[in-house]
Amino acid sequence: MGIFNLVSTVIDKIFPDKADADKAKLALLELEQKGELAVLDALKSQDAGQAEINKVEAASQNWFVSGWRPAFGWIGAVAFAWLFIGRPVVETYCAYKGLQVALPKIDSEGLYALVFGILGISGSRTYEKIKGCTRFK
Repeated sequence: MGIFNLVSTVIDKIFPDKADADKAKLALLELEQKGELAVLDALKSQDAGQAEINKVEAASQNWFVSGWRPAFGWIGAVAFAWLFIGRPVVETYCAYKGLQVALPKIDSEGLYALVFGILGISGSRTYEKIKGCTRFK
């Protein structure tokens, strides 16, 4: 049971007059919506700040500042290529030739965390879709 439903039930028991109970429920609903709007507003300002930082970093002439994202992107791309293309091809070739070779393994969970983090893929978009956020429309 959600907090709104729980408090709404309590309001029904406290206020015998239906009009007073409805006023209290309306005030509760407004508070709940303000809280959600405050969270969405905070996320929006956080995203805007991060976007500004990204622009400044990308415009930098210093490769140490502007190159770290592409470097991690290429590392992730090479690691994914090895994990899903290179290693299976080499393993198949070695099995065909009867060779036993110890190939390096990549921690796929760590790789997913790295690449998904860089790409911005996370549960936050799912949360936004569930809550009906229109931030990216």
